[in-house]
Amino acid sequence: MSLYSFTECLDAQGILIFLLLFLLITDIVKNKKPKNFPPGPWGLPFVGNIFNIDFKQPHIYVGKLAEIYGNVFSVRFGRNKAVFVTGYKMVKEALINQAETFADRPQSPTMDRLYSNYGLIFSNGYLWKKQRRFALSTLRNFGLGRKTLESVISEESRFLQQAIEDEQGNRLNYALVLPLGKPFNPHFLLNNAVSNIICSMVFGSRFDYSDNSFQRLLHLLSETIHLEGTIWTQVENIFLQLSYAVKTKINYTQLFRITSKLSYCTQNDWVELIIVKLHFDSIFTYNISTSPGINISEQGPSLCSVFCDVCITLKPNVIRCNNLLIKEDTEAGFHEKNLVLCTLDLFTAGTETTSASLRWALLYMIKHPEIQKKVEAEIESVLGQGRQPSMTDKPNMPYTDAVIHEIQRMSNIVPLSGPRMTTKDTTLGGHFLPKGTQVMTNLTSVLFDKTEWQTPDSFNPGHFLDSEGKFVRREAFLPFSAGKRACLGEQLARMELFLFFTSFLQNFTFKAPEGEEPSMEYQLGGILTPRPFKICAIPR
Repeated sequence: MSLYSFTECLDAQGILIFLLLFLLITDIVKNKKPKNFPPGPWGLPFVGNIFNIDFKQPHIYVGKLAEIYGNVFSVRFGRNKAVFVTGYKMVKEALINQAETFADRPQSPTMDRLYSNYGLIFSNGYLWKKQRRFALSTLRNFGLGRKTLESVISEESRFLQQAIEDEQGNRLNYALVLPLGKPFNPHFLLNNAVSNIICSMVFGSRFDYSDNSFQRLLHLLSETIHLEGTIWTQVENIFLQLSYAVKTKINYTQLFRITSKLSYCTQNDWVELIIVKLHFDSIFTYNISTSPGINISEQGPSLCSVFCDVCITLKPNVIRCNNLLIKEDTEAGFHEKNLVLCTLDLFTAGTETTSASLRWALLYMIKHPEIQKKVEAEIESVLGQGRQPSMTDKPNMPYTDAVIHEIQRMSNIVPLSGPRMTTKDTTLGGHFLPKGTQVMTNLTSVLFDKTEWQTPDSFNPGHFLDSEGKFVRREAFLPFSAGKRACLGEQLARMELFLFFTSFLQNFTFKAPEGEEPSMEYQLGGILTPRPFKICAIPR
């Protein structure tokens, strides 16, 4: 009997049942796990475990599954399988001991639409290696880890100190009605300061806190990071076929409306971001497409100026830039679009994460005033009130250093590290992972590992101090992730956190507004950030 004759014998209901059975069998066959693949919860056909996930606390959900299935297990998201790795020892095995094997990024519909395998975070292969090496070399030449960058941060901390005093208001004017001064939300003040460090390195200049265009940029970046972690963005990533159907959902639509404000389209590609759109003429004194060179006499050197120099002067001949030999290479990504996306990556990765860490720092000092007093005492004994902190002071301030590290551990900014993808077949924890397997590492399980930390659920600077009060580095301290995809700006972030935090407590004592108790609960977007709060900064 032919297929046509067979379908003629079926009514509409029969055809529907036949199609459903066909799709079900196809789904089962296609999603059959390889032999010795990591175990995991049973999932529904077509959707997998999507309805079991707590998108408000995904790291908590992952931790509970690890208790059932072990430190290496799998979860199915729609038609894709992801392997989760938990616990310090297993995360170390994956990201450090097998760094090359877990070096790629999986592609998602959202990121592919925005980045098209460009930029520093979501690119792969040869282009990623060239761009990461170029960015590291250039940023290092322009001060990363050097005294010049320290002076930039110190100068910015003075601007921030003045801004806090302005926000706080003249305490004499408020003393009768508000003994602690005027409460204020520190969110975007901290964003301003941290972002200006990135601006100095990338553009060669900083921006005034009252610059409306700069403020708009920071608000858009902050909102984009938040929306990237919402459930509807994840649904779009999981179900490529639903990418248009879910556009009616407000968060999905809002995300792409915001990212469209961060860029404008040519015929087919995302080309410019608001960073360049708003400040292109004021930051650069040339047009990329026509200028024969770069004029940085007024702005100073920057990553963008050197990148554009390479874009413009790249010829068939070999040129040298920052001690890197660069040949004419269409695959290396030295063009305008990649410049814009690399800039966006540096801003998103280098602004909101460090700003959130500093906001958590203020909250923990308010929550633990006895610890704040100890930090103030150490600052007083080492620095006094007349000298700004320097990185050379860090070895002499072990308690302050320990407090900063404990703030990072407890705040757990990136609970699930950026997704990785295996570059070849491998084994992990006795399980087989074929090439192209998506892997997520649970950094929460590392920072709160009961086998590594004495009191993992309590704020305890003693985790980073020995019996003599000296600072101790801990191997399980991995807030910046590890391996080939470790945070590009880790060294910068460490410097910013120490200099800004020390400057804060050198000049102010922070308290909650009268009669208020700021919440220690987080809100989840792309990272874990504090809920909005207000503080009072009392000059010391």
